[in-house]
Formats: sequence, C-alpha cells, structure tokens
Amino acid sequence: MFYEYVKEGTKVSEKIIFNFFDDSIEDNIQKLVDYFRLEKDKVIEYISSFDNPADITVENFIVEFGINLTNFDCANVDIVCRHMTVLTEEGLEDVKTKGLLDLVGVLTEDTVLKRFLYENQVVFDVQGKRLIVDGQDYVITTSDDSCLFCIENKEIRCGVFERCDIREKMDFVGRKLYELGGTLEFFVSGTKEDMERYSVIHLNPEILETLDQLLGKIKVKTNRKLPYALSYKWREQEKKTYILQFAVNMSEVEAYCVCNYERAYYNYEEILEYSGYTHSDYLMNKIPERVYQNMKIIDWFLAACLCKACEFGSLLPGKIAEPSKIEVFLEYE
Repeated sequence: MFYEYVKEGTKVSEKIIFNFFDDSIEDNIQKLVDYFRLEKDKVIEYISSFDNPADITVENFIVEFGINLTNFDCANVDIVCRHMTVLTEEGLEDVKTKGLLDLVGVLTEDTVLKRFLYENQVVFDVQGKRLIVDGQDYVITTSDDSCLFCIENKEIRCGVFERCDIREKMDFVGRKLYELGGTLEFFVSGTKEDMERYSVIHLNPEILETLDQLLGKIKVKTNRKLPYALSYKWREQEKKTYILQFAVNMSEVEAYCVCNYERAYYNYEEILEYSGYTHSDYLMNKIPERVYQNMKIIDWFLAACLCKACEFGSLLPGKIAEPSKIEVFLEYE
C-alpha cells in the first residue's frame, strides 16, 4: 500500500512511502507529484524532454516547477531503507532487541562489536575522546585539533609541521565519531551487488578497517607478536551477511552534511534563494532542516528512479532504527 492516512487533529493528510527499490518509476512519479502538489503530465513531459535523465539536476527541477521547499512537511514522508551488515547469531539478537544503533551507540552500549574490541585490547572512551590500545591511552583527534604533542609519546612536543601518518589516521577515527556523528547509514536504492561494491560492509564493520589502518601505525608498548588484523579476525567468526529493511521518517534523515559549510552555500545558492533564504540566513543556520530533506527527496528520486543509481543516506546524529521496524530482507553466507 502506497499511502497511509494519518490524522492530525481534525485534519487528515496522506503519508507517502517512497520505495525506490521495488516500486516502478510511474509509482514514484505519482508519489512525487502528490507530495509536492505538481501536475503529473507536466512532470512526465519535462522528464521525457531529456535524452539523458542524468542531465536533470535538482536545481533545475525545483526551479522548473516552482517548488518552495519550506512549504512541505517531510514528516508526512517515509523512505524504505536497507542496511547491509555482517552479524553473528549474537549480533542478530542485538539488532532484534536494541535495533540498529549508530556508531557511538555500538561503541558505548553492551554490543557484540564492543565486546569483540575489548577482547582484542581495544577500548573506546567516546565521551572522553580516548582510545585505549593494549592499556596505552591515546587521544582521539579531529582535523581542527592542534598537534602539540606526539601521539605515541605524549611527553614529547610534536616538531613536525605537516601531520604525520598516525595523526591523519587518528583524525579519520575522530571524523567518523565527532565530525560526522557516527550516524547510522543506509541505502535507499541499489542491488545486493551494488551494496557489496560500496565498501567492506558485507565482510566486516567498516570501523574495523579504519582501526586496522591506525593500529598498524601505532607502536604499542607491549610484547604483542601478532598484528591486530581486526577485520580478518571478525571474518573468522561464524557469521552471515544480512540486508535489513526498515522505513524511516524523512524528518529523521540527515540531508545536509558538507565538509566546508561556508563554501558549500554556492552549490545550493539558487535553490535556497528560490525558497526565500539569503546568504545571511544560511551562515546563521536559520534554514529549517526540512528544506534540505525535501531537496534530498528530489535528489533521490532523480538518481534512483531515472538513473538507476545506488543511493544512500544516514539518519540524524543519535537516531536509530527501532527493532520493531526492522525485518530481514536477505541473509546469506
């Protein structure tokens, strides 16, 4: 069923559920025009006027149909998502009871991954920005942090102008946790093969690859004879690869996350001005989240439906996929 009716006081409105995996282009066009209150024939005519659908930009679509992104309540929109992960039986039970947690939750709550790291002498103090490896305490840095002391030997001031390889890899850990918020990622379109090509998520959690690169550089002060190789140790467990499906409300989706906030404005200037926002509004963070979330709906529609692209997104920091909403779409060895 495409629509659910949601009562809001005396007003009844339609909740639209986009499923870019299974629904036809026609179905998704219908949902798009229903949500943004467009004329279906004109949308089809506009799309058909392009020899290559990839030439249709979000900006051109918004301007063509006069869409003010502020005027649409994305709390009325759900998106069907899929998340690929590798789990032991115990890990699957974690999902059934705790849901799909973000990276911060996975590293702080009592989870299979946290216990696996502890067994390999790797402990995160996420709140304290500390990583303890074989009992040695390291500061988890981000790119904005000053590099005053050597990461390996905290008593020695760092005399290197350019950041060393260890610092860059530690910054990458910090970026995942603090700059990007460790948010829960998901796909909104794509095949099983597309998801496997995305990264190593069909083999082991991505954070293990990140840690392997860092720990391979850190000279821990122990008699450890074997390398960490956390990724390979995870793969040696009895496990399966799962594609988990769930629906998320668009108002919980992180739709705008850029590396350089100030400079990124010029990529979206015309869209934001068309919805009534100035450069000053942007710099003062006065633009409602729904503007970006509505922009993302159009972006996903154009890419997933018209270009058959593998698209992905993430939830806002701190948000999880609740266990009651998760179903196993596919499992395989």
